[in-house]
Amino acid sequence: MEWWVMAIIIFILLGFHVESEGCLKEEKETLLKLKEAFNYPITGSSLSSWSNLTLSDCCTWEAVECDNSTKRVIRLHLSDTRAYELRDIKWSLNISSFLPLHQLQGLGLRGNYLSGLSGDIKLTNLEWLDLGDNKLTEVPSFGDKSVF
Repeated sequence: MEWWVMAIIIFILLGFHVESEGCLKEEKETLLKLKEAFNYPITGSSLSSWSNLTLSDCCTWEAVECDNSTKRVIRLHLSDTRAYELRDIKWSLNISSFLPLHQLQGLGLRGNYLSGLSGDIKLTNLEWLDLGDNKLTEVPSFGDKSVF
């Protein structure tokens, strides 16, 4: 076998083990933890496209929007994500869960049966946050940003 044919075969085989050129590892891990939170306390079917497979690019997942050039997560459209069956289970979300998403500009959490949102954090790039149609009794401070 020619050396160049062998080189091409090795290149192709190695290519399948390279990390995806999509979202950052830290952001992907953050999103997978959020998926667990939305499906807690049971293993639900919310966010089924969110996968921990090595080559899975979170920029292609449902409800995730990334910047085209930086591949950083900039918007999460998580409205009506939590399963209806979980509506009567008290559920609180810690806003610090979103901290690793440094470039997050928009966050939709409408209609997820949230009973609480904890934390006091400055999401410096956040331009919009939708918390409508939840069961919130208290909303944390977001600095000078409007939450509604």
